[in-house]
Amino acid sequence: MARNWNVLVVEDDEVIASVYNRIISSTALFEVAGVVHRGEDALEWLRVRDADLMLLDLKLAGMNGLTLLHRLRMANHPIEVIVVSANRRAKIVHAAVHRGALDYLVKPFPPDRLRQALGLFLHRAN
Repeated sequence: MARNWNVLVVEDDEVIASVYNRIISSTALFEVAGVVHRGEDALEWLRVRDADLMLLDLKLAGMNGLTLLHRLRMANHPIEVIVVSANRRAKIVHAAVHRGALDYLVKPFPPDRLRQALGLFLHRAN
């Protein structure tokens, strides 16, 4: 039997986080391992737990998503990251991709767009 991939959702809006949680949980081979609302909380969560994939909002209270992504990469953390953001400025998209984001979803997006990004992760992981 194929293993489930663990996803950490990093989203400051609890309602949006619950929507992502439902989409991920209803997608075969994925389960939500945790939900945090701040970049600092994501770092702490990853210190004591494992996840294969992070769904990362860029606009967070405290440490923003780009800083979190940069810190993960500087520490050679292997987690894959899908960025979700309302920010569509080329400079921000480039910065996220440059820091190793697997995909960049512009909010609002339909549920199938998130499922497509999860499929991209599966393709890359196999």
